[in-house]
Amino acid sequence: ELSRIEVVSFGGAAALCRSERNFARCVNYYSINDPLLFVVPSAVKALRSGFLTPGGYSGKLVNSSSGSSAMGARLTEEIDMEPEFVFLSPRAGDPAIDHSLLGPTYGEALAWEGRRYQSKYQPVLYRVGKQALVEMVATWHSLLIRI
Repeated sequence: ELSRIEVVSFGGAAALCRSERNFARCVNYYSINDPLLFVVPSAVKALRSGFLTPGGYSGKLVNSSSGSSAMGARLTEEIDMEPEFVFLSPRAGDPAIDHSLLGPTYGEALAWEGRRYQSKYQPVLYRVGKQALVEMVATWHSLLIRI
């Protein structure tokens, strides 16, 4: 069951990685201006290295068709062991505000994760039906107010 759970951390005091609990997905968001960023050694290392993919690799795995599948599998396992980081540009400029989950920096990423979740796990019919229901209730409400 843990392999179906997606974990998203915003400015956490510790970096989480997929391999710790066999999660399906594990992402650590940090604002560049967040004071907790520099308390997490792996996050500082990732930020300073400037890597763009998990594990610090350039995204090039050994081509399995070239006979080096064992090496490619080993690199894939090493990448899965490393935490995944997303570094965000500060929106407020104040470290206290940038650390806030509902502040402008993390709030934007939280909204994006919410939209991602909805598009991945909610059926299209549910989303369309929910929107139609909201519009219908709003119309009824405005008609009742006029009466």
